[in-house]
Order: sequence, then C-alpha cells, then structure tokens
Amino acid sequence: MNLMKNWCMNLSRESMWEWTILWRSNLSAVTPIRKCLQSCRRFRMNDKIAIYLRLSLADGDLKKGSKDESNSIENQRMLLHDYIGKQEDLFGEIVEYVDDGYTGTNFNRPAFQKMIVDLKQGDIKVIMVKDLSRLGRDYIGVGDYIEQIFPLMGVRFIAVNNSFDSMKLNNGTPGIEVAVSNLVNNMYSRDIAKKVRAALETNWKNGKATCTNVPFGYVWNKKGGQRWEIDPEAAPCVKKVFELALSGRNTTQIAYGMNELNLPTPGLYAKRKNLLMGSNPIIAPDSEMLWNAAIVWRILRRYEYTGALVMGRRKKIDVNTTSVRTLPEDRWIIAENAHAAIVTKDEYYQAQKAIRNVTPIQYKVGDDFALKGKICCGNCNRQLRHERQYGEMVFYCGYKRSAGKFSKCYGGYYREYSVNAKVARAIKTVFYALDVVNQGMQEKQSITVRCMDIEDLEKQAEAIRVEQIKLYESYADGVLRRDVYIEKKKTLSEKLAALQDSIQTEKEEQECADELDEEIRALTKQASEKTYIGGLTKECVDAFVSMVYLYDDQTMKVEFNCEDVIRRALEKYGA
Repeated sequence: MNLMKNWCMNLSRESMWEWTILWRSNLSAVTPIRKCLQSCRRFRMNDKIAIYLRLSLADGDLKKGSKDESNSIENQRMLLHDYIGKQEDLFGEIVEYVDDGYTGTNFNRPAFQKMIVDLKQGDIKVIMVKDLSRLGRDYIGVGDYIEQIFPLMGVRFIAVNNSFDSMKLNNGTPGIEVAVSNLVNNMYSRDIAKKVRAALETNWKNGKATCTNVPFGYVWNKKGGQRWEIDPEAAPCVKKVFELALSGRNTTQIAYGMNELNLPTPGLYAKRKNLLMGSNPIIAPDSEMLWNAAIVWRILRRYEYTGALVMGRRKKIDVNTTSVRTLPEDRWIIAENAHAAIVTKDEYYQAQKAIRNVTPIQYKVGDDFALKGKICCGNCNRQLRHERQYGEMVFYCGYKRSAGKFSKCYGGYYREYSVNAKVARAIKTVFYALDVVNQGMQEKQSITVRCMDIEDLEKQAEAIRVEQIKLYESYADGVLRRDVYIEKKKTLSEKLAALQDSIQTEKEEQECADELDEEIRALTKQASEKTYIGGLTKECVDAFVSMVYLYDDQTMKVEFNCEDVIRRALEKYGA
C-alpha cells in the first residue's frame, strides 16, 4: 500500500483517470487506487511538512578544519529526510527553512520568521527539527512555541534526536525531559557567549579590532591583521577639526569653519565612498549634509585618533536579547599604539577644552501632539522640533539652527495650529475621494459578472474533460485508431490548457478587485470613526497620514498612507 501511495503521488492529473479506466474491470484493484488517490490529493493540497535547519556561527560549521558534522546543514537535512521516509504517517510536500549563520538565542531569524508567516496562513501542519537546540536556545521562548503556539495552530512538532513528537503526548504537555533539555541549551548559549566575549577581549587587548564600523579618518589595513591604517583622504578633515579646536574655537565655531572650507562630513564621505554607515542614517540631500556641533563633538571625543584601540564600550544585557547597555569608561578595553595616530595625545587633551559643559537635555514628559513623528523639514528631511515660543506651540528645523547660513532650510517658525488646519483640510479631500469611490462601488456590479464568467469557463473546462474520457474509451474499445486518438487528444488538451489559463487570470483579477474593495471598506470605516472635531487628533493622523513636509510658512506636502489604494479605486469606480 505504501508503494501504491508513492506511485500515485508521482502520477500527473491526466494519467490518474486513464489508469482508473484501465483498472475498471478489476473492482478489487480500483477501490484501493481511488482511496489512495483521494487521500494523496487531499494531503497535497492542504498539508505541508516544514523542516527547519539552523546553524550558528558559534557551532563551528563555517570554518574549514573545525566542521561540526553533527550540526551541519547537510547532516540535519539528511537526518530529517531519512526520518520522514521511515514514518508511514508523514507524507506530502516537504518545505525547507534554512537559517545558516544565525544564533539560537533569539528568534530574529529570516527563515524562522518566514516559517511562522506560512504557519499562520495554514500552509504547514508539521514542523520538524533535528533537536530542540535547532529551534532555539532560549528555553522560555522554545517552551512557549512547543506548549502554546504550535498546539494552538494545530501543528505537530517533532524533534528527532530528542524523541519528541507532540502528537504522541499523553497529557498534551511536554515532559520534564523537554524542559531540562531546553534549560541545558540555554545554559550552553550563555557559556558560549562568555567564551566569545573572552576571545574578543583577548583580541582587543592585543590591538585587534573586531567592530564593523571604522572611525572617520581610518580604513582597514590592506595587509589584514584586524588593524586600521590612516585614510589619506579623510584624515586631513579630522586633523583640521583638532587644529581649529587648538586655535581656541568651540564646537559651533569649528563646524562653521569646516563648512566654510567645504570639507565633507563623515556621513557624506561614507555615502560617496559607499562605506558602511550608522544603523539609522539620515536620508538627506548631499547639500544638507553639513558640519554641526554634534559631529565635531563626536570627533573630538574619540580617543582612537591618538593611535589607541578603544573597545568594549557596550555589552549585551543578556544572551537572549539584543538590548545593550553602555559601560563606564573604567571598564572599556584600551590598547595603546594599536595603529598610526592622527593627533598626539597632547593635542587630544588640549582639544577637549573646546567642548563646553552642556546641561543635559531635559526630555519633556507627555509632550504628545497630533503630528508627532510625522512632520519633517521639506529641504533636509529631518524631523522638526516642537516647542513653545512667544506663548504658542511652534515647529522649526533644529538642523538649520546648528548648520547656520550654509543650510538652505527655512529658519522661521511654523505655527502648530496653522499646520494642523492645513493637514485637516488635506484629510477632508481623502474623505471626499472615499465618498466618490463608495458611490461608484454601489453603481457597478462588475464582480458579480466576473463570477458568472468564471463559472461559465469552468463548465466549458469540465465538458472538455468529459469529452477526453469518452475519447479515451473509444480508443480503448478499438473504435479510434491510435493516430486519430493522439491528434484529437492534443486538440482537447490545448483547449483545456487555454481555458485553465483564462480561469486563473479571471480569478487573479477577481482577488485583486476583492482586496481593493476590502481596503476601501476598511478605510471608509476608519474615516467614519476617526474625526477631528475640536482639532486634529493623533488617531486621525496615524490612520491616514504617512508624512508631512514643510518647506516654508506657505508650502506644505502631505503624504497619505492610502494614496495608492484610493488612486486605484478612483481609476476603477471614479467618474
């Protein structure tokens, strides 16, 4: 019966009914074939087996000469496929999800997240891993998936080497051995993290850098050795900053001087050289990437320019999180004379006098306003500041204040009540467009017509299939010659293929239309709920506005997060 099942799953749809006809004279053989075909077809349409493969950098598989065969991706794949082949209750389409080089201490892994998305869509019924450590080493997170998420989604989970199969649990919850295994995996991760940290600290003390970003003014040494060398293009900019500081200028005056000399900022230089920038680079035009006091301050505070390597400024709070904390300076690891110096130590300490003692920023508590996080300068694309001036709340470009005359940004204030009123009027145009679309939806019934078209095409396709069966029966009874049968069969197959393509195209268009109508209905519901009686509300802005750009006190651009939906709807239903 297993051989019959494997054979049937390899049959094409067309050959299935032909074999059924050939076995029609033998009912004892037809019955198991029909049942097998039905079960195979049903399983293949609905159920998939997901095998999850993971290898961490710490597992050693990515280094030649120290390959851990037990954890290699190839070994995991072979073990799981072999296990599936031996189980009679596991058959169907196998889908692989591979995270090669990702830690198991958290679940921020692309293939794992893709598997969870497919799981929510109901495409997966079985998830298999080599052992529990491949799923993850965070024992709390792994326990949540095994005990709550997977059972809630109706998914069977199997960890082969742990002999764990959720379908075979007696009381519906994993035993103590699974909890112990998860705890051991978590402890193993903590131990590995400590060893990795110790290895990094050893390299740092020996003057070897391990960070991805290199300070402005340096590049990686072409000879290797995890060391830096002076960048002949950028180093003069750093040298100039220290020269201006030694001349008695403060950070604001230094920034003014650097802009007068038209020297590139670290961000502009990295952009031009396609170098790695910070995690959240400002998307600003090149003309607005100017020097300011903050950039100067960061350069003057970098002890690395004296030739020392400074590492270990931050440390992860826990192995199972990506959050880090800044360590006090006495816990930093500093290796003197690790690379060539751009300034001397005396110059570095003298330049610190240019940095004035600044009062720490007093962050406002509860400073919430309707356009918070959605209002930018139209020239430099940076967030506008929001504060009280002359008895009223205003917006202004803080970058303009720091860059001075070299920036082309608007230097005045934008009154908040005036900006809110203009945005409110813009939102009213969206509501008006929704009214036009809804009226058009009521007048047109194109979806119903299209459904009728699909039903007609499917009836035509079914008639051709019946004709194919009759044609084959005539050939099997000897009524038709083989060459005539082949010719007619080819003609019918071509007609059927054309009809199936038409049906698929119509269904896709219908799905797109259904999605568009659903989005319009959702927007209409939001429009009815999000009002701005008594003033513009943050809820209304968050629902419809993507970003607001202010260019001067008269020019504004409002971007809506539903522009594309309304545009397509107006093209379909508009007058």
